[in-house]
Amino acid sequence: MDTNERCQSLPIIHTQKVEWTKSEKENNVVIIPHPIYSEEVESWIETFYSLDLADCDYISKYSDVEQKPISELTRDETLTRITAIVRGEKFCDGRIADALESGVLEELCVHLHEITKSDKKAKTSTSILLSDLLKNNGINPDEVVIIRHVMSQDHFNKCLKKGFVKEYTQIQGKNKKMLKRSKYWMVFIGTNGTRAKLYCMYKYKGFSHVSEHTMPTGFPCPDMYKDDANLYELEETDLFSDLKDRLIIEWGSATQSWYQSANVRKPIVAIHSQQKYAFEGYESCIYSFEKLKEIVDDMGMGAYEEHWKALSSVKGVYLIVDTTDGKQYIGSASGDKGIIGRWSEYVNTHHGGNKELIKLLENDPERYMKFRFTILKIFSDGASEKVVTDAEKLFKAKLGSVEFGLNDN
Repeated sequence: MDTNERCQSLPIIHTQKVEWTKSEKENNVVIIPHPIYSEEVESWIETFYSLDLADCDYISKYSDVEQKPISELTRDETLTRITAIVRGEKFCDGRIADALESGVLEELCVHLHEITKSDKKAKTSTSILLSDLLKNNGINPDEVVIIRHVMSQDHFNKCLKKGFVKEYTQIQGKNKKMLKRSKYWMVFIGTNGTRAKLYCMYKYKGFSHVSEHTMPTGFPCPDMYKDDANLYELEETDLFSDLKDRLIIEWGSATQSWYQSANVRKPIVAIHSQQKYAFEGYESCIYSFEKLKEIVDDMGMGAYEEHWKALSSVKGVYLIVDTTDGKQYIGSASGDKGIIGRWSEYVNTHHGGNKELIKLLENDPERYMKFRFTILKIFSDGASEKVVTDAEKLFKAKLGSVEFGLNDN
């Protein structure tokens, strides 16, 4: 692969909160807190290095690009900035955490993807905009604010699972002038990369101050009702209800701007089919790479909603078979996004950061199309990482995937 292709293979790492260990004292020695990175982040770092994208001369170049707007960076300057963040972690704990929480790392990844796209991809991009859809339905885009929630936000994730998306959306800061003057709030949920799917269209009715006495029963994030914020009254409408979970827009590189005017350019990427494919159980999961890509791209928004929900709700041990020669790779998924979170990395990189698969694809770049994905064992969402990895080791021993397959340890 040339450099642009390798840049396209680097997954977009989403903005997320990073937990830290607590400061402890052991034998009169103070143990300094350090960040705890998720499996997704660790895999992304490994992939960045495995794709050979690091700038070996980043130290001498960094001062020239540090203050330059991300939108103006060249490909090589973008890689310099990313390298400085990743390498900087070795000298200062939390460098990556800061870039993750601020959204800078996601913005750099998105920009890198945009400037390394092939001309062919650029020419085929759609010119139908969300504002066009609104106008065609008699709605003035100036009267609509669009909001993008992301799954990496812990409070939102909890509220989505418990059915409190509207209640979560209603609690916002006091000085949000655009929210107050907008007739409609069009709420989206972030999906792959910088895309977002339509969740609901609300009508704005006014605001009051947040009070814990008005908190609905069962709301999973009670601390939100103790913040110094406003409670914006929203009324659910039927507007575009037929497009819920089906309308996909490209939010663009400004993902830190979680609410914007609907007049901002937002291309409509797709409107998914209403056809649904039933999930027939974990023991029946046998996916070709092509089918898995359809599920990952679907993001639980359309035809593969049941598959996405099932695969994101469990951790587990999985098997990848190279159907060209029958060799096997056994891996595990113990992150917050479950099995689909780990499998998404294979769709995005084709190798998931696994050393033997990387070597395989170096010799035969299209070999990933022959991979078949299955599940060996599932665990509940609350299972510890140790329990999952111990099961992974056991299956490696049973099936001999180290001696005779594609595992290197």
